[in-house]
Amino acid sequence: MYRINAFRLMELQVFISKRGTKVVTATNLYQALELPNQHYAMSMQKWLEDIYEFGDGIRKPIKMQDFAPRKLADSSILEDYYLSIELAKMISLRSKSKMKLRFAKWLQAQEERIEETEQLSKDQVLAVLDLVKAMGLISCQEACEKRHLRIYEERNGGDASNWWKHRAEVLGYSVDALRENAAIGPSNEWQITAPVVDADG
Repeated sequence: MYRINAFRLMELQVFISKRGTKVVTATNLYQALELPNQHYAMSMQKWLEDIYEFGDGIRKPIKMQDFAPRKLADSSILEDYYLSIELAKMISLRSKSKMKLRFAKWLQAQEERIEETEQLSKDQVLAVLDLVKAMGLISCQEACEKRHLRIYEERNGGDASNWWKHRAEVLGYSVDALRENAAIGPSNEWQITAPVVDADG
């Protein structure tokens, strides 16, 4: 589910999910902070039930948003979790570890890197706007063509056999071109095969 990223600080590893979310494991963070092993279970329970100041407000960590259970390959009774970078940073600061400031700063840097990658450049924004315009035109075309087909059928007793030719004459392109870009389903629903627009140009 997660792959190990190339960068690390000391023994702390950052994993990246398929969606690009950066996380660390609770056991790895605990070991990196050099906290007593015998207190792990108690500390883990406290971490997940404590209240923190997240970017979206003051609250407790939310399962599958700020943390998620980690399945271990062996039959270990030890419970492990994936922790978001944000939660891991706040846990580090609240710990009694002598390493907490170093890890908290490093995790903070990872958060800032995430925010930078999430921001769109000017060219990307313009590409998105062009895509929205294109999709809007396709949506309008679909609605108009569907309505036109229904009206044509009503006026011709439900027969749309000549609709292709009529529509091609109205729009000024060939019947073959119309058939390639559109299809009438068995229930007479109008379906358009929209072109794929590459936002990256």
